[in-house]
Amino acid sequence: MKFIAFNVRDDEIPFVEKWGKDHHIEVTSTTTTLTAETINDADGFDGISCLQTIPYSQELFERFHELGIKYLSLRNVGVDNVDLQAAKANGVQITNVPAYSPESIAEFAVMITLYLSRKVGYMQQQLQERHEFHFSPDFMGRLISEQTVGIIGTGRIGRHAIQLFRGLGGNVQSSMKT
Repeated sequence: MKFIAFNVRDDEIPFVEKWGKDHHIEVTSTTTTLTAETINDADGFDGISCLQTIPYSQELFERFHELGIKYLSLRNVGVDNVDLQAAKANGVQITNVPAYSPESIAEFAVMITLYLSRKVGYMQQQLQERHEFHFSPDFMGRLISEQTVGIIGTGRIGRHAIQLFRGLGGNVQSSMKT
């Protein structure tokens, strides 16, 4: 089996090569983004691996079919930009990453919230530009425990974020029943 991986960053190449070796699949990488114009680069391949950066349209899946490409493997979550009916009609099987670490994403959201609520950016600016760090009302941040935190979406990421914000004492409001 032969795959071509489009839109590959330099740091991804070792992982793409290892995946091919581990699964006995011949893999070619390119930094080119898959489009209706670049799909001809996939001629002779059984499958394509891509990032979810473009709409995967009926026109594109018709080209998959013409080139004999049977697989589209997305290197990220979600298929909201994939015309699944067109893929099926053209005999293309779609796979994607089932989930990234929901804990990592929730922790990132909490970290950004703390960064903003504690005015870290402002403090960094003052230190870099003025070499000052002294008490100032402008440095006063807000405690999460004194805030109401709204969580929109309570899938795996949202549920973990709820736990983290509650752990910081936040008054968490969400659509999730707990």
